[in-house]
Amino acid sequence: MKNSARNTLILVGRIGKDAEKVDLDNGKTVIKFTLATPNFYLNQDGEKVERVDWHDCEIWKNSNKAGIVNYLTKGTLVSLNAQLRYNSYTQTQGKKTTIVKKAVVAIENVDFLASPSANGEKVKKGD
Repeated sequence: MKNSARNTLILVGRIGKDAEKVDLDNGKTVIKFTLATPNFYLNQDGEKVERVDWHDCEIWKNSNKAGIVNYLTKGTLVSLNAQLRYNSYTQTQGKKTTIVKKAVVAIENVDFLASPSANGEKVKKGD
């Protein structure tokens, strides 16, 4: 039987700022962006409260395909199939710190659900 365990995360939210394409020294390209996911809960008084979580996201695989960076603009509603990635480093004071990143492994897993204009914002036109 094959291993059925997977590191899969589904996030639905809005792009926080226009995506940035970064060309690395090794010839690879990565696209970086932030994603806001709202969560709602009722407080002790029964009032609905919104909490927004911000996620640092990266696209590594097929990051040049179809100019995807041009479509990941602020306010766009997307659904991402991603993987959790943990990066750790040691600070100058010797304290070990771990950062959680969400890595979109293939752009086929980015579904565009609504444009920024659907949220009452103006759509930024490409150059």
